Amino acid sequence: HVTAEGMIANNVTAKSDENDTPVTNETPEVTVNPDVKLNVTKGLVTVGPIYAGDNITYVIVVSNNGVSNATNVVVTDIIKGNGVITGCVDQYGNKYQGSVWTIPSVAAGKSVTLTVTVHVTAEGTVANNVTAKSDENDTNVTDETPDVPVNPDVKLNITKELVTTGDIYAGDNITYVIVISNNGISEATGVKVIDTVKGSGEIISCVDQTGKAY
Repeated sequence: HVTAEGMIANNVTAKSDENDTPVTNETPEVTVNPDVKLNVTKGLVTVGPIYAGDNITYVIVVSNNGVSNATNVVVTDIIKGNGVITGCVDQYGNKYQGSVWTIPSVAAGKSVTLTVTVHVTAEGTVANNVTAKSDENDTNVTDETPDVPVNPDVKLNITKELVTTGDIYAGDNITYVIVISNNGISEATGVKVIDTVKGSGEIISCVDQTGKAY
C-alpha cells in the first residue's frame, strides 16, 4: 500500500540454513504521484425574496478527498447575471480579494469553507459558477448554483404642497405641487397618481416639469 507521494523502491534478501550468506536484489526507485481528489460545492444561504440592491451570501466548500495535500488551490468564482462579489472570507478569518482566490493548502481529508458576499445590482436573475484546481491536479472541478429571480427595488415616495399664498376666496384658482420620487435602484413603470380633492374644489389642470399635460 503506497502511503504518500515521493519515491518507492524495494530491497529483498534471501538466505538458507545451508548458506547464510544473503543474496539481494533491489528494484530501482519509481516516482509516486500525489493523490489529490478535489471537490467543490456552492450554495445560496440567503433565504426569502431577493431584491435589487440586496447583499446575498453564498457558501463554497472546497474538499480534498485524496490522501495527499493539495497545494495552491485556485478557486475561480464567476457571477452570472446581475451581481458583483464584494467580499470573501474563509472559516479561519482569512480574506480574499477579487473573484480568483488561491488557498495555500487543503490537507488530505479536509476542507476549506469560503463565505462569499454578492451585491445584487439590478432586477433579473443571479447565479454563480465556481471552479477549483491545484498544483497536483489541474483538472477543474465545477459547481453551479441555479438562477434565482431578483425582484425590482422600487421605493416610491410622494409629497404634496399648497404653493398659493395669502387668503383664498371662492372662485380662486389655487396651485398644488406634487413630487413623486423613486428612492429605489430600479425603474418604476406605470406609476399611477390619484389626486382626490376634498371639500369645495375641483381639479382643472395638471402639468409635469416637462410641460406634459394630464
